[in-house]
Formats: sequence, structure tokens, C-alpha cells
Amino acid sequence: MSNLAEEISDCIDRFVSIAKQSWPNKLKDWNKPFWCFNLQGTTAGLAYYKANKIHLNHGLLIRNKQDFFSQTIPHEIAHLVAFRVFGESGIGHGKEWKFVMRVFGIEPNRCHKYDVSETKRKRTIKRYLFSCGCESKLHEITPQQFEKVMQKKCDISCRRCEKKLIFAGKIKTWVQ
Repeated sequence: MSNLAEEISDCIDRFVSIAKQSWPNKLKDWNKPFWCFNLQGTTAGLAYYKANKIHLNHGLLIRNKQDFFSQTIPHEIAHLVAFRVFGESGIGHGKEWKFVMRVFGIEPNRCHKYDVSETKRKRTIKRYLFSCGCESKLHEITPQQFEKVMQKKCDISCRRCEKKLIFAGKIKTWVQ
């Protein structure tokens, strides 16, 4: 195991230990969560409650190592603990998660403040243009809506004239 992997594992062990001491009956059979570097972009970490694992962003960890170990990793462990201890009500950033974070001795912050300018990915937005006949303006339809219309799973109507929208044969794209 690499030095970084050992540091992550030790950090997880530290917070799992605090959790097990705080809720011995609820967490006595709880196993240490699995973790992996599976994230890119601006998300620092994600907890998968039922799978008992956390996904981490390697790029953000390398650039924000100290804060990652003092905030992000315990943040994700707190999600798993809150779910195990409080059930479905422990999902998200509610009072149960905040309570676990405070038990860990950490101020419960929902979002990180890392510089993501280097990691922010640009994405291409696509909209399908439809017309209704009541005005010269075209209606923009998302790819998901377009698929449903093309598969005849639904029809889309203009909110103003209530006529069925018809594909104008044009697609609008831009980078965001």
C-alpha cells in the first residue's frame, strides 16, 4: 500500500473508531468502509450508504491534502455513520449528519471551498428545438425529453397555445 493510501486508511480508522466508541450498540458489527479514487471534477467525495463505501477525488486531495484529511474524509464517514445509526433519516446533510460531525469534533460544513479552477470540466449542452405554431420562438427540449418524444412515450405541448410541439430539425449546442 502506498503512503497516501495508508494515510487515508489511517484517517478512516480514526473516525470509524470514534463512531464505534460513540454508538457501540449500533455499530458493533459495522465494517470499515471501502474507499477508492473514483471522482473527477469538482466533487471532493461521495458516500454510498448501502454499499458502505466512499469515493474520493484524487486531484482535489493532492492539492488540498491537509483539509481533505480534516474535513472531506470525515465528512463522508459521517454520512455512513449517520445512515447506520439513524437509518433513512440520516441521509443527507440534516441534523443527524451534523450531530455525527460534531461528535467527530468537526464543524459540519456541507460543501468544500477548494480551488476547482484546474479540475472544472467543461461540458457541452445540447437542446433540441421544437416549434408549436403560436409564435416564431422555438422551444428548447432536453435530450432526455427528446428521447421520450421520439420513442412516442410522451407528447410535449406549448404552455401558451397548448398545441403539440413539432421537432424543427435543429439542434442548439454550447459549451459551459
